[in-house]
Amino acid sequence: SYFTFVPHVKDRRAYSLQSRGFDGTDSLAGSVEEMVDDYLARMLEIQPEGPFSLIGWSYGGTIAHAVAAALDGLGHEVAFLALLDCQPAVGFRQMGGLKPEVYHEAIEEVFGELVSTDNLGDFLDDMAKVGANNMSVMAAYESPVYRGDVLFFNAVSKDKNEGSWAPMWRPYVAGSIAEYAVNAKHTDLHMPAPVAEIFEIVNRTLG
Repeated sequence: SYFTFVPHVKDRRAYSLQSRGFDGTDSLAGSVEEMVDDYLARMLEIQPEGPFSLIGWSYGGTIAHAVAAALDGLGHEVAFLALLDCQPAVGFRQMGGLKPEVYHEAIEEVFGELVSTDNLGDFLDDMAKVGANNMSVMAAYESPVYRGDVLFFNAVSKDKNEGSWAPMWRPYVAGSIAEYAVNAKHTDLHMPAPVAEIFEIVNRTLG
């Protein structure tokens, strides 16, 4: 989902982290803590020291916040954290226990036309299993307090007329929360126009 970000990241290397299990063989994460530890190990193998700049969308934003807090707790500098229209873990309390079939339908609707593979059905099945597992482990998690600042991007065209989720983050962010509105639906934040809008602010902030 993050491939459209690449043209906007011109002065630094960028890496996208993915939940285990998308290949249909790796074991699924048993907890969010396990997921965060896995991501930390991958990141620190590539870059042993900070500063780190993190960005995450939707579920990935909730994880990015947790990773930022973990990096900070280990003494690493987190220079930048952007959250794209996401909720802290408390927002997932009612989402645990849903069957993969529910996610298969939703994933196919959002991403089906964007995926080119000979085994689309198997790929969507694997994505659905990962999605169901991710929601279940997040429902049992409590977001930590991150000591730094956050840029929060709110998709103003919410599918269900919801307001901004930025205020939900206040108990979990000790620093400032700067909120920006993006003229897009939550599910369209990976599309070129909203990505360009987001990265105009991201790159200006990063300098």
